[in-house]
Amino acid sequence: MKLIEYRAFIKGTAFSYWKSSGQKLIVFCPGLPQYASSYHPFVQTLVDLGYDLLIPKYHGTWESDGVFSLAESLDSVYTALDVVKSGSMTELYGMTSVNLPKGDPILLGFSYGGFVARLIIDRPVEKKVLLMPFANIGLHGRDGLKNDLLFLNRAYQNVYRFDVEQFVSEVEQFKQPLRSDPFSLVIGSGDKVTSQSEIQFLKEKYNPHTQIVEAGHTANLTAEQYTAILS
Repeated sequence: MKLIEYRAFIKGTAFSYWKSSGQKLIVFCPGLPQYASSYHPFVQTLVDLGYDLLIPKYHGTWESDGVFSLAESLDSVYTALDVVKSGSMTELYGMTSVNLPKGDPILLGFSYGGFVARLIIDRPVEKKVLLMPFANIGLHGRDGLKNDLLFLNRAYQNVYRFDVEQFVSEVEQFKQPLRSDPFSLVIGSGDKVTSQSEIQFLKEKYNPHTQIVEAGHTANLTAEQYTAILS
């Protein structure tokens, strides 16, 4: 199916949206750095499978307003869910209204976006899927996270707007929620980024349905793999 990207700007968050021929919608929480566009094969894959795809660009990143932080990332995803609930949005090219599929969306988070998606609670979703998620700074490693953020500062100076030490401190001081809405955990057999200790932490604390896919740390899975994890 030919991809047509609609863009919207709502409550300070920029959105990309692709329509499919189906009647289901995925809210995708991206990783870092990840400009989720039609250049990413997973966009075409999911649209071809019949899923509309709505992707927020977290506050403080890309075209969105503000300063990048965990709290602001959550706010952008909550805004995305509000947009889905409203049933429509105004696209910016023709300033026309675009209708969204009715019903609860699937919430799909990759890497850092998996961390964000897990913290979204008490919102109706058909399914929540965490794809190779970041889980815990103590298990992931403070130095590793800080190095990743320093790279963002060097390589994406005007794209991710934040203070590295403030961001690390925010994540360090964040208290893991005592509960989480049910979610599925997807592990890449060749993933070298999400640590085994993080995976074990999620399994022991939340007892999620767990699937293993033959892949590294990537959202670019095959149509067959996505069919299995989203069904």
